[in-house]
Amino acid sequence: MDMVLKLDRTSSKKTKILGIVILSIWLISEFLRSEQSAEPTNEETYVSPPSYEVLGRGLVYNCKGKHWACVNQEAYFACRNNMNWNSKNRKPHECYTFNVYASDEDCEVIQRYNINTLAKTDFCNQ
Repeated sequence: MDMVLKLDRTSSKKTKILGIVILSIWLISEFLRSEQSAEPTNEETYVSPPSYEVLGRGLVYNCKGKHWACVNQEAYFACRNNMNWNSKNRKPHECYTFNVYASDEDCEVIQRYNINTLAKTDFCNQ
């Protein structure tokens, strides 16, 4: 939210003080909002891999179950957070994010291609 406050020489002293108070409140609220966003992210705490059951346009690989899956946004981000946590803590990947496509159908085409061509999954061992 942008705060615009026009004060000129004709503004009364009370109006100027009120403007300063409003501006101060807004600055404090912005500071508090930025402090809340600085809380630990999912990358700092363990995040379980997704269930792989909700169809979407994000292609991931389940390193434990050894299969490709097209998942929704929530599952894709859960997979990414799980992958980042495992990498940071030098653990084997449980889930690996591959790519996001324009549609569910596009994801399914690449998923089938990866299955049929036996695409390499050595990224799970990193």
